Amino acid sequence: MTEDPLEINEDVLAEDYAVPASRAGGFAWPIRILTGIAAIFMASIAGVTFVDVTGRYVFTAPIPGGVEIIEFLLGLLIFSALPLVVVKNAHISVELFDGFMSEGFKRVREVIVLLGNAAVLGFITSRMWATGLEMAEFDEISLHLEVETAPLLFTLAGLSAMSVLTQLYMVWMLLTQRDPSAGGNR
Repeated sequence: MTEDPLEINEDVLAEDYAVPASRAGGFAWPIRILTGIAAIFMASIAGVTFVDVTGRYVFTAPIPGGVEIIEFLLGLLIFSALPLVVVKNAHISVELFDGFMSEGFKRVREVIVLLGNAAVLGFITSRMWATGLEMAEFDEISLHLEVETAPLLFTLAGLSAMSVLTQLYMVWMLLTQRDPSAGGNR
């Protein structure tokens, strides 16, 4: 009996649509809260875009600073969703050589990648925090809305720090689990 190539593999779908909190272990509640926050940011971007475009083309009255609002929301969305991507192991990846690698090597590779990502994000977090301190010192404001930008940078730095902690937690989970196939490899 031949397998239908169009048949849906339910195991793959279950993995792809797994709720991040179900994989977060001790971080389940913070991940649930972050999921809600990211959803609010995403809905806000859609709402502001809809109102801005409708106002611009129907009433010739766009939202003042609409583009800037969307830029702020986009940064918040990206950094609030990053821990969710880490927990689900949903990074964009090329699995060209995975068929030739042992499960142990895949786990070592995943630990190294997570530690490297955590180091890079740690650097980004420190730079955002330092830039936020400079902006607070000089009372810098945004171009169109004329709001202080330092609080936004501190929030982004905090969300980025959460991503670093999430990656370190996932490394700990990989190093302490007994079944290497449960590491979230797709």
